[in-house]
Amino acid sequence: MNEFYVLAMAVLIDRVFGEPPDRFHSTVWIGRLCAVIQKRLSNNVLHGFFLFLVVALIPSIVVFPLLQLAGETYLTIFLGALILKLQFSWKGLADYAMPVLEALESDIEKAKEKLLFMVGRKTENLSEEGILSATIESIAEGTNDGVTAPLFFYVLFAALFGFPVGVTAAVFFRAASTLDSMVGYKKEGLDRIGFVSARADDLLNFIPSRITAILILFSAFLLREDYKNAWKIFKRDRNITKSPNAGQPMSIVAGALGVKLEKVGHHILGDPLKGLQKSDVKRAIRLSNLQTTLFLFASAVIILQ
Repeated sequence: MNEFYVLAMAVLIDRVFGEPPDRFHSTVWIGRLCAVIQKRLSNNVLHGFFLFLVVALIPSIVVFPLLQLAGETYLTIFLGALILKLQFSWKGLADYAMPVLEALESDIEKAKEKLLFMVGRKTENLSEEGILSATIESIAEGTNDGVTAPLFFYVLFAALFGFPVGVTAAVFFRAASTLDSMVGYKKEGLDRIGFVSARADDLLNFIPSRITAILILFSAFLLREDYKNAWKIFKRDRNITKSPNAGQPMSIVAGALGVKLEKVGHHILGDPLKGLQKSDVKRAIRLSNLQTTLFLFASAVIILQ
């Protein structure tokens, strides 16, 4: 039962408070640890393996004994929930996307600046349609990377071994995901040192990304979006992206909204059945929210078995 309390409390903290300031965010700490160690390493696969082991394992080595040795007290349950919350960002998806949308109403340059908080691509040459596309792609991919995947690992390991192991698994995933975003082999000049981190992230996200895609498809059906086109685009475009996982939820969202999502020079997902509109961002958020709600309901059922 404590596994459920940790999950429920973590979700409550997220929905009420959203993301904490950077100085309190574990993902920021992991990023800084990665940056400090990377400076002392060379761009080769062996050093990349060492970087992955150190940065992915140190947070886990800290978290597990902290939760395990303290016993299952109310304080430990709250601490577990707090740590778990730092590994996912549900409310944050809309909190970052809506300012971009609001800025587009009056100042496209300001919208580009806001978008930098969501994406890793360059934004200075993006048109309004490019900004909308990048925002929707970020919502779709972030639904998996930032919500479903870390909670998937929590639920899987908490159901089997208890919430301390579940929280530790979520921390390990978030560290691996952060490493990929910083040194993934797709980044210029980091092809070797980032190889292990990128491959690990590909492997860890393989199942969650496909769960996310299927739940978004079901959400499209429930919300009366174009689920038939979503399935069509998913079958056609899901493997177009460089990442074997990013295209899974993004293609479903593109199809459900009936729009084309494009990262210039990289991929085009969906067909332009209509032009991108600001309202499509809100529709993407609704799909993401319902997907997460369905996933959490299923998670609760699994944990309470």
